This record gives sequence, structure tokens and C-alpha cells, in this order.
Amino acid sequence: ERLRRSHGEKSLRESLGVDFRVVMNCVARGETGDFVRGVRAKLVEKKAVESWNPPTLQEVTEDDVAAFFEPVDGVRDLELEEDGGVAVSAKM
Repeated sequence: ERLRRSHGEKSLRESLGVDFRVVMNCVARGETGDFVRGVRAKLVEKKAVESWNPPTLQEVTEDDVAAFFEPVDGVRDLELEEDGGVAVSAKM
């Protein structure tokens, strides 16, 4: 999905902004999200992740995927300055 959406991006700045939003959505799901549970299981507890939500790839809906591209409450989008500086504001 990320590759499909990248065709409309006009610059590296815009592409990095979309990537930032996707990552922030992964992290914002917290303890209930697969990303945090998967990292904890693999890196901290050193065990296999036994369950996903939804359980199979076939059960992932277009709305599930689209949600990762939406703004995150309390987090401004990535703002890259012309001089290469970065402005990010997160209230998580």
C-alpha cells in the first residue's frame, strides 16, 4: 500500500512525512498494537509472537490499512525545513 501511495508524492520531504505518519500510527497503538507486542515478544522476551490482530492477512481490511495513513491525535506531522532542519511535536 505504501508503494502504491508513493506515486502521488512530489518530493522526498513529502515521502518522509508519510513514512513518519505510518510509524507514529504503529507506535501510537501502544500495548494493544501488534508492533509493540511483537517487539517485546521478539526482543525482550525472546519468544515467537503467537497472535496477531487480525489473526490472518486475509482478514486485514482496506480500512485497517488506511488507518495507518491518518493523522495521529496529539502528534503533528513531520515538518522538514528547507535548510535540512526538522520540526516535530509529539504529545503522547
